[in-house]
Amino acid sequence: MKKIQKTMNFLPFLLISAFYFLQCPAFAAQKSYVVYLGAQSDFAAEFSADANEIVTQSHFELLESFLQSKEKARDAIFYSYTRCINGFAAILEEEDALEIST
Repeated sequence: MKKIQKTMNFLPFLLISAFYFLQCPAFAAQKSYVVYLGAQSDFAAEFSADANEIVTQSHFELLESFLQSKEKARDAIFYSYTRCINGFAAILEEEDALEIST
C-alpha cells in the first residue's frame, strides 16, 4: 500500500514536468490539431474494419497533399476519427494548420 501511495504522490510531478518540457521553445512551433472534415458518411457507419481503414487512409492522403510527404503525414497523424465524425488529430506546424483550414 505504501508503494502505491509513493507512486501516486510522484505522478503529479511527472505530469507537471512533462507539461513544462513540452512547452519549451523546441516544441513551440508544433501543436496538436483536430482536422474536422464533417459528419461521417453512411459508408463508414458500417463500422467494419475495411470501412475504417479506407477512411483512415483518406486522412493520410489528405495530409500528405498538404505536407508533400507521405512519411511526414504518417508521423503527424496520431488519431483518426472514423465513426461519428470524419477527421483526424495530428501534430502540425501552425502554418500547415492554417493552410489546411482555408
